[in-house]
Amino acid sequence: MLLQKLHIAYTEFTDFCEGKPVDWTLAYDEIVYRLNKFNEINKELIEAENNFTFANQEQEIEYYKIEKPEFQKFGIFYQMIYDIELKKRPLAIRYYKRQIKKIDKEFTVIEPYVIYYRSKSSEMDSEYFHKTSKENHIFALIKANEMLVEYLAYKSGGKTADEIIASTPKVKFALKQNEIMEMAKGLKGIGVVDGSLKDIAEYLGRCFGVDMKNVYNKSNVISNRLNPARFLERMVTFLKKAIK
Repeated sequence: MLLQKLHIAYTEFTDFCEGKPVDWTLAYDEIVYRLNKFNEINKELIEAENNFTFANQEQEIEYYKIEKPEFQKFGIFYQMIYDIELKKRPLAIRYYKRQIKKIDKEFTVIEPYVIYYRSKSSEMDSEYFHKTSKENHIFALIKANEMLVEYLAYKSGGKTADEIIASTPKVKFALKQNEIMEMAKGLKGIGVVDGSLKDIAEYLGRCFGVDMKNVYNKSNVISNRLNPARFLERMVTFLKKAIK
């Protein structure tokens, strides 16, 4: 099944990156290694796509609009920073700042797609998200662009989200990956947070100091266990007792 092949590809790449597929502090050689590894894995995935027949249009749209961008964004991102680092000038900070300005100037090229993505539109789905479409990568491109801006902000003297979190007063959490996954599914399920389940889980993991790995597998574990709300029910029980 193609979706399973995609999830395997995602897991293989994140494992190669030791659970941290995005890192602003990589040396040039490490960027090259990651890009080459992605291209190697992606080549096999593309072959599987070419030989796969989707059951219906809805399945095809779901694959290219929702599922594949979560993997494909890494390849686009590493290609972008490879090109930038390849031409890095001696005055690096000034160079990175110019790259941010360049992205801003070129924003008009992808602006229609960004608006489509942010507004959660669907009227062009059948045109954009199919196997032979030249636009089926646009959501991955938008996600990669967002990561690139963060990368350049860090390189030009800014702070990453992880550094901002780390600079706050020391608070120690004793949460496990499954407990964070449970919260992520609950928050997404009641509609109080936007984003893919994977992005939400990884963001919460960063906030609580937990490296979220194999998100798709953990999501299935939560859904299929006897009590999907085991952790959340513990909090509810405490709160009910506390107000008595």
